[in-house]
Amino acid sequence: MTQKEFNFQLSEHSSFLFEKALFFTKDHQDALDLMQDTFVKSISNYHNYDCQTNIKGWLYTVLRNTFLNNYRKNKNDRNYKCDLELAKYSSNANNLAGLRKVDSKLMMEDMFKHIIRLPKQYAQPFILHYKGYKYSEISEKTDTPLGTVKTRIHKAKIILRKYIKPN
Repeated sequence: MTQKEFNFQLSEHSSFLFEKALFFTKDHQDALDLMQDTFVKSISNYHNYDCQTNIKGWLYTVLRNTFLNNYRKNKNDRNYKCDLELAKYSSNANNLAGLRKVDSKLMMEDMFKHIIRLPKQYAQPFILHYKGYKYSEISEKTDTPLGTVKTRIHKAKIILRKYIKPN
């Protein structure tokens, strides 16, 4: 298979790959980034593709492995945030998928302005939850009973929903 034929096959399966990337990432922009990484890896390693095998399956494997490698690399980084993570707490989250990265960044900045307005008892556990800490870890860190931590995070979400109203 020539490079040109491979590229044509790659473009034919791009919608399938995007659908799978969106399933993995749950975010439009992250899915596009994953697709780009997959295309780069696929094109640079096309010589490793065996023409006797299913190209769609091979491309899916490259996509999945790329996603898993990125996930493993970032899962222990408590500061790793995707643009939609905080926005999922707002009632307007469904409209974010189509926003440009700049717009979603502005929305996150607006969310942080509201978070710092929360009473400290709600803000502290909510921020730790947002950073990826488990309820039990937050309970230990704040020396607060587990049930109280869950309640405070829930109340923080309710308060934030009041601040952020759909347009």
